Amino acid sequence: MRFQHEARRYGYISLPVSFFIFALLVTTFFSSVITGAEEGTDYCASLIRRSDELALHNHEAWRALVHYKETLFGTRSLIDDPKFFVSPEGKRNPKAELHATIKAILSPPHPGEKHPVCRFSARYQWLKEMLAFDEAKLPVKGCAEIEEFIDKISPKTATLVFPASNINSPASMFGHTLLSIETANRSKLLAHAIDYSAHTQENWMIALAIKGIFGLYNGYYNILPYYAKVQEYNDFDQRDIWEYRLNFTEKEVRKMLYHILELENVYSHYYFFDENCSYNILFLLDIARPSLKLSDHFYTKIPTWVIPIDTIRTIKEKKLIEGTDFRPSRVTKIRHLSKILSYEGKKIAREIINKKKNPSDLLEASVPNSEKAQIADLITEYIRYQYSDEKIAKEEYSSQLIQILQVRSKIDSPNEAFSIQVPAVPESGHNSARFFLGCGVAKKTFYQEIRLRPAYHTILDPDDGYIEGGQIVFSDFSFRYYNDEKKILLQRWDIIDLISLTPNDDFIRAVSWKISTGFRRLFLDTNNSPLVAFMNPGRGFARYTPLGIMYLLGEMDFGFGKNIERHYFVAGGVSAGTLTKLTQNIRVHFYARDMYHILQTNHHEVSAGVGLRITITRNFNFMIEGKYNLAGSSDFEKRTGMFDGTAGCNAYF
Repeated sequence: MRFQHEARRYGYISLPVSFFIFALLVTTFFSSVITGAEEGTDYCASLIRRSDELALHNHEAWRALVHYKETLFGTRSLIDDPKFFVSPEGKRNPKAELHATIKAILSPPHPGEKHPVCRFSARYQWLKEMLAFDEAKLPVKGCAEIEEFIDKISPKTATLVFPASNINSPASMFGHTLLSIETANRSKLLAHAIDYSAHTQENWMIALAIKGIFGLYNGYYNILPYYAKVQEYNDFDQRDIWEYRLNFTEKEVRKMLYHILELENVYSHYYFFDENCSYNILFLLDIARPSLKLSDHFYTKIPTWVIPIDTIRTIKEKKLIEGTDFRPSRVTKIRHLSKILSYEGKKIAREIINKKKNPSDLLEASVPNSEKAQIADLITEYIRYQYSDEKIAKEEYSSQLIQILQVRSKIDSPNEAFSIQVPAVPESGHNSARFFLGCGVAKKTFYQEIRLRPAYHTILDPDDGYIEGGQIVFSDFSFRYYNDEKKILLQRWDIIDLISLTPNDDFIRAVSWKISTGFRRLFLDTNNSPLVAFMNPGRGFARYTPLGIMYLLGEMDFGFGKNIERHYFVAGGVSAGTLTKLTQNIRVHFYARDMYHILQTNHHEVSAGVGLRITITRNFNFMIEGKYNLAGSSDFEKRTGMFDGTAGCNAYF
């Protein structure tokens, strides 16, 4: 009985005691949560205060991480994708974006979402270093996923890669730059390539150019195997590749990779002339070493022209380049082998390529074994060139390649890689912009002339570091002051002036072409040279000769203007010329042009001229140009002629 009474008594007392203990535990739990939250809030506020004291929002590293630039309309990031910013004001407010990033790093993780520590790994690493994070107070202590990925790449060094210009592609007309991230113990070809490029759909050259100029494409950073980029540029695009080894440390290269992972699937508007592949690569170098401020070199309040070769020159001025390597394209290899073969050797190679002889016949040819090996090497490269250019199917390619390799293995000659003379490095050429000052005579009147060209190169400019026979000119202005008339006239404005004189030889067949558009003076007679808008395309062929590159082009000429008959014209005809290098410093261009106006009554134009450049220094030369124009009826029964001669100096800057 007593036992039951005591049990009832203690049972009666245990209910409030249990309730009290439960309430105490709950209160303690929520108190600790609230205290932890308050501590977290206090810690976040202290970090923000510390960042303001250090003015981190104005730090060169932060501005590089978020791609901030000072413009005429204030600060803005050149990244256009909203998801790159934590703050709604982040695109134009560096401080708001910095504060929002700190808050995001200290925010609790949410299931199924990538935490900001992983999403913005480069920002996290930099803030961790600058603010000395107490990791015990961080809800997420680093990002194992990112660290594992970078450790797998194992970055050691970085190389700036420059595939030479490809005049047949608007996006690569000035060349292209990308980065190769390499390890200490793997082949260069197994490295990772990082580039920035526009995502395009069109194949029409004019549409590509227009959209690229006005920023109508989105550009993205990409990580790809380097061997794939070498194959794309060396084999498919037939472009030589230059590799510039940079002196960044392993830690600095790692910073680049952190930032690239932040930019995954993040776009910015691609602009052909400024915010292009080469400019955006500079941000990665700035992030690796913020004191460089390479991206500021081409963007002060307003963007300036950014030509890939100019970025290489700037990087070289900063003493970042340790050495240079050259990867010749397949076409360069074929031209080299063709050049060193004898006439008989070329004949044998052509006969095997054209299937007039079997590859095994090479073994019985009456040439030395060393030349047999060169012939076999040339045929091997040519078969690979045909396949990369989609001129033969895979089955035929495999069959032909096996046959010639079997023959090559039987030739008693050292199986050594042939060496190609390395051309002048691209950055050794003249600067991109040009200013001309000169004088001349036309219509028996003396004049003074100035020309200004922002970019880039003409066929008469010194070609060290440039493509021989290639011309890329944008917005070349020419103004003349005629002494007798006492007035200044716009003589010509070439908005676009492109020429590709790609010589044919015994093995490579290529099309030469030109296109120019803008405003020019149309010669009608000595007293009438109205300014007209025009477009002048042409297509034909060129060939190496003892005199230099000779070419023949069929041309069309379209234009309109208020001071000409019917206010428009359509003409067709031919042009021919020779581009000769008399010495290393003297180049001459002889040319003639015959154009018949199809829709204008009885009008015919013929012109012949010569241009001469004498190079004094890399960025200074003398120029002499002379041209005789003849205009008249179709049979020249009625005609008038005029000589126009100019002499002056070109300065490149």
